[in-house]
Amino acid sequence: MKTTLFVIAMSSLLCGCAHTLEVVNASDFSRKAYDPSQSGLVVAMEVSGSEPGGEALAEEVALAISKQAGYSVVYPARPDVEADVRLTLHIPKATREGAWQNVVISWPGSLFFTPAWLGYRYDVTTEVTCDLVSGATGEHLQTLRFPIALVLRHADFGRTWVNCWWAGIFALPNGFYCVTYDTDIDDEMPRDVFPMLGGHMATAIIRAVNSLPWESPNR
Repeated sequence: MKTTLFVIAMSSLLCGCAHTLEVVNASDFSRKAYDPSQSGLVVAMEVSGSEPGGEALAEEVALAISKQAGYSVVYPARPDVEADVRLTLHIPKATREGAWQNVVISWPGSLFFTPAWLGYRYDVTTEVTCDLVSGATGEHLQTLRFPIALVLRHADFGRTWVNCWWAGIFALPNGFYCVTYDTDIDDEMPRDVFPMLGGHMATAIIRAVNSLPWESPNR
């Protein structure tokens, strides 16, 4: 009896395993070189949009701009804050989808522990825009666009426990369930994905700001 319980427990642990959140196409969001000669600028930044994680992403952008360029970043900034340049990030609600390949990853993939070493695939897509406005004149200077198409791999116990041998009959329907997006991923995005996206957008913003033909009124 004890042996049977041990086998069941070990099978549950092995089958109900996890794959941490991974960005498959992380290289698409690399940081580019930039000229740091405009360090010291005062940047006021705001965010708008319907994406639930928009504010957390904007925080990473503000932090990356401050660290990488040496700007003094005010976020979230009030309209009356004096600044050399004002940035407004527009972050619309992202589209979140699972992939049909998740069906075979669950079954017969569970026979080879595929959810653990490969993970289920999920796609998150949106387009962030950033308006640059002169802090001195209020003139709109430029709009930057950041198309974001994340290819993610992820699996947690909540979606893999049914792949155990004693529940294998449910592995196939579980695969169809895993075609839907796993909302647990949203809780991990600020830690595992947003710093990468923030750094990627920050370098493009820095390059754009430093190339603008204007002088700082605060220096």
